[in-house]
Order: sequence, then structure tokens, then C-alpha cells
Amino acid sequence: MLPLLPNKAYSPADIPILKDIIQLFPSIYDIVAATQAFNPFKIWLMVVFISAISFAGYISIKLIGEKKGIGLTGAVGGLISSTAVTSSLSVSSKKSKVVTAFVFGVIIAWAVMFFRVLFVTLVLNKEVFMSAIISIGMMSLASAGCAVYLYINRTTKGKKTTKAVAFESPFALRPALKFGAFFGLVLFMAKLLQGLFGSSGIYIASILSGLADVDAITISMATLNSSGEITTTVAVTGITLAVVSNTIVKGGIAYLFGGKEFAKKVLICMGIILVVGLVAVFII
Repeated sequence: MLPLLPNKAYSPADIPILKDIIQLFPSIYDIVAATQAFNPFKIWLMVVFISAISFAGYISIKLIGEKKGIGLTGAVGGLISSTAVTSSLSVSSKKSKVVTAFVFGVIIAWAVMFFRVLFVTLVLNKEVFMSAIISIGMMSLASAGCAVYLYINRTTKGKKTTKAVAFESPFALRPALKFGAFFGLVLFMAKLLQGLFGSSGIYIASILSGLADVDAITISMATLNSSGEITTTVAVTGITLAVVSNTIVKGGIAYLFGGKEFAKKVLICMGIILVVGLVAVFII
């Protein structure tokens, strides 16, 4: 599909139906019309890039098997979806007395997610990557530290605890289209809110998009910085806020769907990770 897509930026005003809707709000029409956030070629290129990372994890899961231990499942699953790992292990924690092992799997998945964010910024924007090492890097180290502590204090020494987590192939058309649409929407939101509220608008968009996904806002921030539309500090702060927002959502999943002891341990780890990340934001 990629070679067939136009490499040209469009604004909502270039789309007939959307143009008619926007004209109903004359106060923001000029800002929206100037927001050229939709480049089909670049959006789909990012879909291919993120799908490739996820597909590497998906293939790894299939090669090693889906029941090779919770820790390994969490680590590889974090390349695909740390949210899916959190949801699955949270539900399973209610049916098992091996609480620490399930918490370990969740935190490992989170740690891999943080490293995945750093890898995306490294590929797309090295300047953003160098600054993101402070905040995202500290959060990844905090989560890795929690995981090491949980591993040392696990109650299943000498016994392997397994759990299969179901993942959909990232190269299936439906998830690719969903991510492409979401990425385009996030990029548009970031540009629009920046036009309306400045840097504060960027941060609002980051927090909101982080509730669902961190890849889209990470790419958006790296892209906007590369084009000179936002500073490196704003880009890294936006990425960090999205990661914090996403981590809180996963903590909520653990609390709502996991056992009490499981949720308690996950939330303690989450608190440590978030404090480290937010302190790092002020350092930037």
C-alpha cells in the first residue's frame, strides 16, 4: 500500500465533508485549515514501522511458545502490547496464589514498553532520544529495579509458572488501520491544541492520547520536533506525560481486574515508577 499513497500533507479543510463541518465554527476555522497533519504516505510509513516492532515480538512469542514462563511472556509481550499483558495477567492473578510471579510479568512488560519508546525516538529523532533518556530512561530503570526485587522475592523458586497471553498479529489489516487512524488523529490533535493553547495544548494531547497508546504520541512528538514546530523539551515532556498517563491506565486495569494482593504490589511499583518519571520531567 505504501508506494500508492500520496506524499503530501492535507488539512481537514482539504476534505470536502470535513470542510463543511469546520465552516460551522468560524472562530477556529483558520487554525484548523492551517493544520496540515494528514500525510498519507508518512502516516502509513509509521504504521509499517510500529507494526514491524510489534511483529518481532509476535514472532518471538510464536517461536518460543506461549507458555514459557510469566517473566518471558511479559518481556516479549511488552514488545507487542504491555496493556494486553497487564489485562491478561490481572485476570489470571485472581485464580492463582502465585501473586508475585504475575506482578513480575506485568512490570517486566512495562519495562520493555519504556525501552520500546526509547528505541522509537532513537530511530526517528536522536535529539529527542538523548533528552528522553533522562525521564523515560529513569522510568525504565525504576521498573527494571522493581522487577529484579520481585524476581528475588518470588515464592515460586524452582517452579515455573506459565500463562498464555493471546495476541493478534500486528500485520493484520484491522490493527494497522486502527493505529494509522489513531496516529493521524493524535498528530492533528497535537497541532490543533498547540495552535490554540501553545505548549499546554501539546501536553493535553499527550495525556489524552496516552490513555490509549504511547506509540502514536511518541512518533508525533519526534516528528513535530524534527520539523521545528516544537522544542526538544516540549517533545520529551509530552512523551513522558503520555507514558505516565498510559502507566496509570494499566495500574487501573490491575486494580479493577486483579486480585487484591496483586493490585497492591502493582500499584506500589507504579507509584515508584511515576515518582521517578515526574521528578525526571522537572530535571529536563
